[in-house]
Amino acid sequence: PTDEQGAEYLIIRGSSATYAPWADSIKNWRVRQGITTMVKTVDEVGGNTVTAIESYLNNAYNTWTTPPAACLLIGDYGTDGTVNIMSPIWNNYCVSDNIFADVDNDQMPDIVMARITANNAAQLATMASKGLNYERNPPTSAYFYSHPITALGWQTERWFQICSETVGGYFLNVQGKTPVRINEIYSGTPGSVWSTATNTSTVVNYFGPSGLNYIPSAPSTLGGWSGGNATMINNALNAGAFILQHRDHGGETGWGEPDYTNTSINGLTNTDLSFIFSINCLTGKYNWSNECFTEKFHRYTYNNVNSGALGLLGASEVSYSFVNDTYVWGVFDNMWPDFMP
Repeated sequence: PTDEQGAEYLIIRGSSATYAPWADSIKNWRVRQGITTMVKTVDEVGGNTVTAIESYLNNAYNTWTTPPAACLLIGDYGTDGTVNIMSPIWNNYCVSDNIFADVDNDQMPDIVMARITANNAAQLATMASKGLNYERNPPTSAYFYSHPITALGWQTERWFQICSETVGGYFLNVQGKTPVRINEIYSGTPGSVWSTATNTSTVVNYFGPSGLNYIPSAPSTLGGWSGGNATMINNALNAGAFILQHRDHGGETGWGEPDYTNTSINGLTNTDLSFIFSINCLTGKYNWSNECFTEKFHRYTYNNVNSGALGLLGASEVSYSFVNDTYVWGVFDNMWPDFMP
């Protein structure tokens, strides 16, 4: 399609010719799915600057006959437009491609944004092939789909424990799956109350026995709040799990509780890849000077075979705790509309 005609799915890639085959492979697959798709290099959209890319996206959204509903950026954060793509910085500290997608300046994205944070053709081959292989030949193991993983760090004054356990409770009680729970304590003692935070009663009434019944009235009923570690996480991922939902504190190189870091990822041997919801601070900081946690997970291979994560959701900066919890509930309700009927 031409620029005037537009496309539902827009791919913007680094200008290196080595990126073209994978960008075209993704495009061709989307077209076969019935999704009009267009590929542009950063040079073709005006250059590897925030101003040029945002102007191009704004114009596309406002003037194309078919405006982009989603945009994939192929390239890690950086100034070298052959292999990298720049990103806006919110309030002088927080990197976010969602700013590109905020066409009407209401602080909310109007286009779904994603980024493959490749620095070279080899990384791109791994990351792009993970998604394409999964869509073309999804895992067939029944165990893989029946054992989602929930992991969290208990903190009495936060909602970490409510957030992940409601997801697990939904899969257990509504979908009949067998969630694998891997938990550790950050602070506090699990007992008769889920949290001391404001509005906890509202949330527990909604998700608890008087509401959707995803969680019991008292966390002590569940047990299993401590002892979670990296070995348990790797064992669960290697056994097979279509998703892992984590909620706790985080940093550029991993999770606080259960303790799981870039180094821990090296213990993975899975070839059925899991989607990782890394809902915490900083694990998705793709403009960091080194390889952040989500990048390591997405780029990971074992014995030169794709392993680790299919894809990830992760915060690029320090994030807002209770907003994160409600964000998770919204994400899961969007994918499974009966999660919050």
